[in-house]
Amino acid sequence: HRCPEGTKCSTGMCIQSSFQNITAEKYMTDNSIIHPRKKFVCPDDTTCCKGTGSDNFGYCPVKDGICCNDGKHCCPQDTVCDLSQRMCIGKGYVSKMYDSDKNHIKPQISTAATMKTLKVSNIICPGSTFQCPNGYTCCKLPSGNWGCCPFVKATCCKDHLHCCPENMQCSPTSDYCTQGQNNVTAFLNKPAVEIEKVNTLCPDKSECQEGMTC
Repeated sequence: HRCPEGTKCSTGMCIQSSFQNITAEKYMTDNSIIHPRKKFVCPDDTTCCKGTGSDNFGYCPVKDGICCNDGKHCCPQDTVCDLSQRMCIGKGYVSKMYDSDKNHIKPQISTAATMKTLKVSNIICPGSTFQCPNGYTCCKLPSGNWGCCPFVKATCCKDHLHCCPENMQCSPTSDYCTQGQNNVTAFLNKPAVEIEKVNTLCPDKSECQEGMTC
């Protein structure tokens, strides 16, 4: 077998590195991904990855991601982990490791009568009633509505369809993200979710359920 330049041979695979996994916590959304062991729930449009502990799982902030062998990092689909260079090696492009430990997943919503406030970790898009998951960036869509880019402090591309990770620039065609000699395929924004009108939005951006007071 042979591996691409900058990667290392391992048992049946080539090893590189990229996105750092973050610890999965118990929470639930309508489209959440439940890990096969059913002890952890990862956000929708992410990938559950085995962590460093015997019963520890994290998640990769991209759909169909590649979990690296160190239990701490992952890469986008169709790339290979290069742990020595902290890079994801794709066909004709590379992607630097993305630090995702700033992303925090929200706890499961409690409906207990004793609940006084419900802290919302989602991001409210500017001047709107739309929200994106924490760890995402609000970007305008071609329709004028808000979309969500799966990175903190992301760069929104001018086509209003794509976005790039922090410190990377959109190509003139918005198809790629560039940083020096490195480039990676641009990411698609997913539509933001409108805040349910039955809930009350508190001044600190917490959210209370209908009939409750901030």
